[in-house]
Amino acid sequence: MPQIFEVGGKVRDELLGIQSKDADFSFVLTPEEAQDKTIHAAFQFMKDWMLEAGFRIFLETEDCLTIRAKFPPPHQALVTDFVLARRELEYLSGTRKPIVVPGTLEDDLQRRDFTVNALAKSKTGELIDLFNGQTDLAARVLRTPLPPMMTLADDPLRALRAVLIFETFTASGKKDDNSRNSN
Repeated sequence: MPQIFEVGGKVRDELLGIQSKDADFSFVLTPEEAQDKTIHAAFQFMKDWMLEAGFRIFLETEDCLTIRAKFPPPHQALVTDFVLARRELEYLSGTRKPIVVPGTLEDDLQRRDFTVNALAKSKTGELIDLFNGQTDLAARVLRTPLPPMMTLADDPLRALRAVLIFETFTASGKKDDNSRNSN
């Protein structure tokens, strides 16, 4: 059975004491489920599992391996994004398109923009922090799980997200004059 982890900004905001409506989940296949599956077959597996579990899917973005859905009753008001955990093996020659395979939770978290967003929570509420995001959150420091230039080259909008995260720090009273970008 696959595992589903709440990830990203909502987990961060909860640690800051801020209510967040933006919920994201990482869908992680077991090694047996992922074995010999192409990334497209793994995405279809995620979709089929969600439909069978009673989720109402209303947006699929297979290129991004993402599904937006409503939870089954009694939580049907909750709309959220699910992303298939994946790992990039290498880039196709002459392109920016990577060869992608199903991945682990660690693979998913290290692809995130900043360590403060590379936090996960299991369905039992256990906090998973593989990249010291809690420490960076307490210190009001933004670091990237991967080398910063790689992270920013992958998605230049992440620089804008850094500004938005500092605004979140301000809203929570967690920002001070020592706030800085590190790494």
